Amino acid sequence: MASVRRKDKRTYLTSKSTVIILIAAALCFSVLGFFIYKTISGGILDKRKASAMDVIAVVSDELNREYGDKFEKITSAGDPEYSEIMDVLSKYEKSSSVDYIYTMKMQGDELVFVVDADPSEENRALFGEKYPMTEYIEPAFRGEICCDKKISSDKWGSYISAYAPVMNSQGKIVGIVGVDTKTDKIYREFGILRIQIILLVAAFFGICAAFLFTFWSSFAKKDLLTGIMNYDSLVEKGESLRRKGVLSDYSVVQLNIRNFKFINSKIGTSLGDILLIQYAGIISGHLEPGEYCARTGSDNFILLVKKGHEDDLIEKLSETWINLKAYGVSDLIQISIRSGIYEIDSNDSVQDSINYTSVALKNARLSNNNFIIRFEKSMLDSMVENNRIITDFRRAMSEGEFQVYYQPKVNISTNELCGAEALIRWIKDGRVISPAEFVPVLENEGLITEIDFFVFETVCQNICEWEIKGIKPVTISSNFSKINLANPNFADSVLAIMRKYGVDPDLLEVELTESSGYTDYEALIVFVEKMNHAKIRTSIDDFGTGYSSLSMLKNINVDVVKIDKSFLAKTNSDDIHQEKMLENVIQMINDLDRTVICEGIEKHGTA
Repeated sequence: MASVRRKDKRTYLTSKSTVIILIAAALCFSVLGFFIYKTISGGILDKRKASAMDVIAVVSDELNREYGDKFEKITSAGDPEYSEIMDVLSKYEKSSSVDYIYTMKMQGDELVFVVDADPSEENRALFGEKYPMTEYIEPAFRGEICCDKKISSDKWGSYISAYAPVMNSQGKIVGIVGVDTKTDKIYREFGILRIQIILLVAAFFGICAAFLFTFWSSFAKKDLLTGIMNYDSLVEKGESLRRKGVLSDYSVVQLNIRNFKFINSKIGTSLGDILLIQYAGIISGHLEPGEYCARTGSDNFILLVKKGHEDDLIEKLSETWINLKAYGVSDLIQISIRSGIYEIDSNDSVQDSINYTSVALKNARLSNNNFIIRFEKSMLDSMVENNRIITDFRRAMSEGEFQVYYQPKVNISTNELCGAEALIRWIKDGRVISPAEFVPVLENEGLITEIDFFVFETVCQNICEWEIKGIKPVTISSNFSKINLANPNFADSVLAIMRKYGVDPDLLEVELTESSGYTDYEALIVFVEKMNHAKIRTSIDDFGTGYSSLSMLKNINVDVVKIDKSFLAKTNSDDIHQEKMLENVIQMINDLDRTVICEGIEKHGTA
């Protein structure tokens, strides 16, 4: 038997979400650390630039007051003015903000050193040695104090430089004084800063990761909508009970809400979510200590309940009224359920037990009247058979094993043929497989729509062939499953086949079961309107078995109403009330100007 695959998927999604969150957090912290580093390092650099400019302003002021004319007279390192300027510069060279101090002047088109106060003579620039002219120095030739915008590197190392003009007594700019601040110390500070920020970011990230894993380990065990356990958490709890040797004291109950799609479409998804939250609370309120409930998606729930308690619990949950009040809406809604139940054996695993309830629930879905089913081993054989039907379906379609037969409709007043109903039969190896064996299976798998359109196209093709042969056809009805109503192109597909074979719409009738109107009421109204517009007759099949018979007669403009034979069978007794009810139903349908067909009448006096 195939195992439930949902667990692996949920685990994968949970892990993937965790990884994504951690990666996003790491990126956020990295970006934050980068901006902190840039801000602080930029502040350090700006502080060094400001200190260098403060020093150069003082040096420039002193040179301009007392030594500007002397600076202008220097022609070589042997001039006495050279030594005087050297003494002034050497005094400031010892400043904590200065590593090098020097003066320069323009010589022709080149900027050259005049006095370099480097304390190391071997590193000192010689008089007349070229100095690279940059855009950052140019403001000094306009009388401004300026500074490099970025760190420079040359044979003397890496540094930030500031510049100021040297002026003579007439205010003429005769040279430039510059100071360098080595960046080696700054780089060391930057390195320490980077390490500190990395450690800080790593610490924050570690704290967040630890919090996330702690939070997620708890959060991942909850259903996001209702707050009760999720599938993985329930399986984990079941495994814990198995290790303790008490799992066999429990039964698994799997249930879902009948017609929840219709309820959701009627009240809206927001109110539908609130309804699920309230229903989850109702389930939890009926559990005994040591029992567990999980929502496994949509309107599906799995319960671990103690043996002997499941019947009482199902009885309380099978028909529940919820007073829904939210968003200004107040509505009383009845909740009915389908359920599969399995009493866990000592040799069963949690996963197998859940799989068994899935099989039982699937049988409950296929049943028209038994919505609470306990698992039996024979169901596995039935499931195998259903899988075989599904597997054989494609082959049977391609090899022509499906054939259409016609059941006559007779006017009981005139005994004349007034129509026919197209019926599908599966003939395999000379044996006719009853529709009761394969139709529910194909409908549950969504494959019945292919059968429906196969039958309808065969009908259209046969009518076309009969007319070519000169045979006058009668109106033929084709049955369509309610699943077709979920297809927005349903009506267009029907009309396309009719036009393909050029069939007169008066010769076609489309049947829809009454139950389809309950879950897809609006879609049914739209479909019938389109058929009426195209002059194709419509009928409601199985009237008397659904939920909204009278409202359907009033709101849906069908041509024919087929009374279900199970409803008719009730009149085959001496109960006068049943006979009167049938008479009045037929009279009411006739008064609405619609044709009545009673199923199951094969001779006079049946009704």
